[in-house]
Amino acid sequence: MIVRNGEDVIRFCLLSVLLYVERVIVTVDSRSNDNTRNILQEMQKEFFNLEVDEYQIRDPVIDLVAMRNLQLSKVREKWVWIVDSDEYYSEKTMKMIEYVLNFDKNEYDTYAFRCWAVWDDENGHKSSSKSIIPRVFRRQDGMQWRGKWGEESIYKGDINMCMDDDPRFRELSLRYIHLTHIKKDPWRKEMGQERVADGKYLYPLPQEVINIIKNFKQQQKNEIKT
Repeated sequence: MIVRNGEDVIRFCLLSVLLYVERVIVTVDSRSNDNTRNILQEMQKEFFNLEVDEYQIRDPVIDLVAMRNLQLSKVREKWVWIVDSDEYYSEKTMKMIEYVLNFDKNEYDTYAFRCWAVWDDENGHKSSSKSIIPRVFRRQDGMQWRGKWGEESIYKGDINMCMDDDPRFRELSLRYIHLTHIKKDPWRKEMGQERVADGKYLYPLPQEVINIIKNFKQQQKNEIKT
């Protein structure tokens, strides 16, 4: 996980995965100027599998991909799982992913999901929710992120592990919750990726997702108080 100004999302999202993985590596973007570092320090007291460091960012297009490669070089476990700081995995989804990986028969190198791209308290963003997003990769020597930030992919030699036409790529029929449109950090504006808010681009979210958003909003209030 990499994070910049994630004080409103980082705790909520990390708590959804920390109990299911051997190790979480969080790298803080040096431009972060909110309470993210303090929140992570507090969480480290409770979770001994949480590692936190920082990376100096001067040219985001280049340095953010270099940051991802530094993280990749630290992984020794069987699987690499990319989780953004604004992604939440329900307990049900985590258990299903855990089941699939535990019974993996070496048929696939990449597992991908779709998401519920949250727009507001009750609606999702249609086009953002349609994307098939590679998230779990079998760790292999020589893996490397390539491309500019926002368009980067993981490669194994000359093979792009993010291509869904690869026979070793599998999409699981699971969805995580992506809070990207309601978090505070304005990275979409900086990257020129702001989405249209017109009603025809929205769809009603399932009640279980709406309930999770309510919990997220309550935690936001609690973070502000503390």
